[in-house]
Parts: sequence; structure tokens; C-alpha cells
Amino acid sequence: MVAGALAAAAFGCGAQDVEGPPAPPHPAQCRSLTELAPALNQVLQQDGGKLGTFINRNKLLDPKPDGSQAPLMVVVGLVLSNLSSMGQEPEAGAPGGQLCNLTDPPAARDANQMCELRRIIKKYVREGNGLDALHAIDPVVGGTLGYIIGAKPGSQSHYKVADALGASCQKASCKTEDLLDMLTGILSFIEPTKEQPKRHLELLAQLNDLLNDPRAQPMMQKIVTKMSQDDFVGIARVLIDNILNFPTDPAQFAAAYHRDLEIKINDLLTSFGIARNDPQWADLRVKLDAVLGPHEGANDLNKPHGNVHALLYDLLDPTRPDPVLKPMQGELACMKQVDPDFNLVRMTYDLAIVDDVLGIKNLMGAIQKLAEKDDRLSILSLAKNLIKMIRKDELGTRATREICVTALETQAPAPGEKSNAELLLSVAYDLETDGVMPELICVVDTLLFGCAGGTQPACSGLK
Repeated sequence: MVAGALAAAAFGCGAQDVEGPPAPPHPAQCRSLTELAPALNQVLQQDGGKLGTFINRNKLLDPKPDGSQAPLMVVVGLVLSNLSSMGQEPEAGAPGGQLCNLTDPPAARDANQMCELRRIIKKYVREGNGLDALHAIDPVVGGTLGYIIGAKPGSQSHYKVADALGASCQKASCKTEDLLDMLTGILSFIEPTKEQPKRHLELLAQLNDLLNDPRAQPMMQKIVTKMSQDDFVGIARVLIDNILNFPTDPAQFAAAYHRDLEIKINDLLTSFGIARNDPQWADLRVKLDAVLGPHEGANDLNKPHGNVHALLYDLLDPTRPDPVLKPMQGELACMKQVDPDFNLVRMTYDLAIVDDVLGIKNLMGAIQKLAEKDDRLSILSLAKNLIKMIRKDELGTRATREICVTALETQAPAPGEKSNAELLLSVAYDLETDGVMPELICVVDTLLFGCAGGTQPACSGLK
């Protein structure tokens, strides 16, 4: 519903531009929804009862008793109204009387967001690149959902993870604003700028260079042999406490970062036998230094660090325009309160280190290929601006919090019934693993651009 509304807004506003799609063909030329999306139809038949129970039980679409809108409708309305308002000013260089600069558009962060939304639809739907995006995130989304619901035969569920995430949306010690600000800061860090138009590609290349090093996997195996899940949690606890104590004063931040994060992690790697003076690990440690920093040992604290900083240092630097450190500290403090057993950290250990279910190396490689196809990274800029919209609107922030609490509720309303989290996450897992999402891209392409004549890259993988 939300995606359809956004698409309608994108093509319904500013129709004077030539970017609009051609008139759709006669409906008789198009296949039915069942033919276009058989996997979706099957999931709806199997899980429609779960989804209906979740929607009806929580009255997601109904006004509240006081007459105010349901939280989901608040967020949808906020997004659409802001997109409409952002589409008023023409882009720099746009021809007279038109909204978008089709020949030489400005950087995504400076562009008219309605024009950017159209470019995203063209890039990810019409040209089929959305399929590549889905393939990139499939292991992460499917692996995480499967871990929580216990999808593998014989595996146990981990709804404590959902419980912790849900609690983070409602506890007094937690602020949704911190999460939104942290996400904004991370996206801004990656986002290309006029001065650095290839910044995202440079960052991805740096990470992929590390992950594709032939010694990376042996290093992870060595760490696993030296460190149990409880050991990993203990180390994470110390590092999280150190980050919580980082000063946001730029004059004091550098020393705290080098002492309490960079040196501690580097010392730990050396204690595991992954030493920088060992020829087996020397090249890999140089690549790690570019991400973390090169200093280790107490004597290194007072050594000069120069003006070239490691990637993680730059991310946490409190002088950034959209700082990550302060809201991250708020989120970490929140998670310590709502997840004292560190279930999220345990999930990371199980999925990313022991079993590599998430396939981080393949994920980063796929993301880099996708970024090379969309060198503007428009979808990232749009996501950042939508998050900022919600953050600035008190009703939007409150609605986001309510949606989070409702979706991740792990307490069943009555004996013998399933909780909201059990209903919703199992449906989400089926949607992810049964190939529904690629079908939806094909459906959107067909609805917007028609299905008669020409090729449809968005439907290339579907029968």
C-alpha cells in the first residue's frame, strides 16, 4: 500500500515533465495478479489468516477511540504530504516550466526529492535493478528472520531478540529519536557529496578489499577457536561501555577513541595470534588498520596520528554535520537496559561469525555492484530525507514508536494464541524466502509502465 502510494505520488505530481511513463495498454493485454505474482498469491493463501489476525487484532487501519488516525496512516500521510511539498521547487538547471533537470541533475542530496523518486522508480523498477538490490539483502533479511522464528528444522526460536527491539521503542530509558538520528548520521556518512561524488564506492571498495582478503576467513576461524559466545559478549560489553564513555567534545574524543577502542581491539587481535609482525597476517592487519586504526599497546597512545583517520574514527567523529556518536550512545544505553543478556550480540555471533549465515562478504560485494549501477545512490538520499521527515514531526515519531511496539509484541493476548511478533515475523519470513519481493517489483513495473511490447527487466527472473 505504502509503495503504491509513493509511486502514485511520484508520477501524479509535476506531470508536465517528460519523465512520466507512456499510457498503459488495454487491461486485456496484461496478465492477472495471480499470474504475475504466484508466490505472493500462495503466501497470502497460506498466511493470510495470520496477517488478517494481526491487522484486525491491532486495528492498524482504524481510527483510535479518540478519533485520531491509526499510527500506520499517520506515517503514510506524513510521507506523502512531505513528498508533495518537496516537489514544489525546480531543480537547478531544470528547463523553464519544468521540475526536473533531466540532462545534468544535481547530486542526490541537493536534488528535488520528487525528481529523485522518479529516478529511483526508473532505476530500480523499470530497469530491473531492484532485483539486484533484493538479492544483495536476501541473506541478511532471511537469515535474521529465520534465526528469530527458528525456521530451520530442529532449531530454537529467539524471540528475545524481538522482545528487546520492541522494548527499545517504549522504555523510558530509550528514545526513538536516537535511533532515527543515528540512522540519519550513518546514511549521511555514506552519501555522495559534490566534493566526493564517489565516496560511497570508495568506502565499499575499502571494506570489500578487507573482506575479500584470502586471510579474512582463516582469521574468523581463529577467532572462533579462541572465543566462545560468552567471551564475545564479554568483549562486546567492555567495548560498548567504552563507547558510552566517549566524550562528545572533539578536543577529548581522539584520545578516548585511540585508547578505548582502537588499541583495545588491536591488542585483542594480537593476543589471538593475529599479529601484525607475523607474515601470515601482516597484509590483512594493514587493511584492518584502514578501518580501525593502526595503534596498539599503551606506548602507542601518545604517538602522532596525523590527519588521515580510520573509517570507524571518521564515522564516530563528533564534528560530523549529522553526528553518529551521541545518538549511538543513546541507543547503546537503551539496549543495555532492555537487553541485559545481550541477545542481539549473541545473534551477531551466531549468524555472522560462527555460521556466516548472513554471508557478509557476498552481501558487500553485491552492494558494491549495485552502487556501481546507481552511482548517484538516490535511494540512500531519499531514505535519509524520509527519516528526517519523521524525526522532525512529533506525531510521526510517536507513530513510528507505536508501530514498533505493536509489531514486536511477544506476549500472546490469550493462552493458545500467537503473539504479534510470531504472526508478523513468520509472514515476513515467508514473503522473503518464497520469492515474493521480486514479484512485487514486476507488478509495480507492470502497473506503472504497462505490459505490452518491449522488454521488462523487472520481470526477467519470473515466468
